[in-house]
Amino acid sequence: MVDIRERTSTKARMKVLSFKVQRMNKVNLQRMTMERARRARSTFSAIIVKSMVIMQVNAKVQ
Repeated sequence: MVDIRERTSTKARMKVLSFKVQRMNKVNLQRMTMERARRARSTFSAIIVKSMVIMQVNAKVQ
């Protein structure tokens, strides 16, 4: 009886551990995607600013 109980407890513990790991991975993935999106947005805004400056220069030349 004790042996069976120990086995089930270890199985349950493994299940909980795997669940925790999955949740941590999910959080890390979300954080990574957020950082990636922020980086992409910053590069995108930089490109927009560059294009705006170029447009302004062109307008001044004309």
